[in-house]
Order: sequence, then structure tokens, then C-alpha cells
Amino acid sequence: MSAVVTGLPRRGLRAAMRALGVLAEESDSSASFVDAALEQLTGIVMSDLTTLSICDLERGSRRVVGRKAEALSEADRATFDRYFRVHPLVHFHSSHPGGPTQRISDCLSVNTFRNSGLHADHYSRIGINYVMALPLRIDSANVISIVFNRSRTDFLDHERGVLRSEEHTS
Repeated sequence: MSAVVTGLPRRGLRAAMRALGVLAEESDSSASFVDAALEQLTGIVMSDLTTLSICDLERGSRRVVGRKAEALSEADRATFDRYFRVHPLVHFHSSHPGGPTQRISDCLSVNTFRNSGLHADHYSRIGINYVMALPLRIDSANVISIVFNRSRTDFLDHERGVLRSEEHTS
């Protein structure tokens, strides 16, 4: 982990430490923890839409919890589920249980992603062009992650790095 920490801007480290403090103070239930985690993580890595995504690998569907005022419609969730089995991040994390924080652009070129049915039918409808997932738990039945989404710019290496845990940097 020290290599990752050394490469991070001081501002990112301070933001991460503040976020941990806020999570510890504000989390008296699972719902408040999720709300606080999504808010705090978006303060560390800017995102247009930040969600907790619970992917059910057996059913090929996901549940999504968004930040306050950020919600996906039932139609948006259904569209995502049509592409569930070919989604680059679902595929990557389900096949890499110890996998690191991953961007779609780590899996596919930007052009390949933008020319995909997944982008055309789902992401372009909701105004998203770049996606990064921070896995929280991966097992044979589920991939649970925090998903960061942006419309204009991809996530930078240092943003990805600030979300990587010690487990993924050894």
C-alpha cells in the first residue's frame, strides 16, 4: 500500500481520512452508512452519479442504491439488466474476486464502449460515458460495488489509486 499512498496527492489523502471520520460518526444504521459512504466517496472522486450496486450473478440482475436526488428509473435498471452478462465491469469483477477498482476503459477502448449496445441503450440515455467500480465484496453469487459515473471525462489513475485497498496493491 505504501507505493500507492506515496503516489497520491496530499489533498487526496486528507480527503480520504476526513471521509473515514465522517463515516464513523454518521453511521448508526446500514442505510445511513450507505448514504454517508456515497456522499463521502463522491467528495474524494467526483462523479455525476454514484451508486451502491448489488449484482446478483445467478439471476443476472442488480439492485441499485443512489445518492439522494440520484436515482435510476425502473426502465433504466431493466435496460442495464439486458446487458448484465456482457457488462465489462460485471464480467471483470465476477471473474477476478480479488480484483481492484476498475474502469470500463481498463476493459475496453473508449471507442469500443461507445459503439456498444450497452452504451447506446443504457449509458447514453442517462448521460454517462465513463464508469469506474470499487468492489466491496465479491463471491460466487454477488458483486457488490460502489460505482462512479461521469459524462465528460474518464477517471484518472490517481483517482483510481485513491480507491485501491491494501489487498489490491500487494
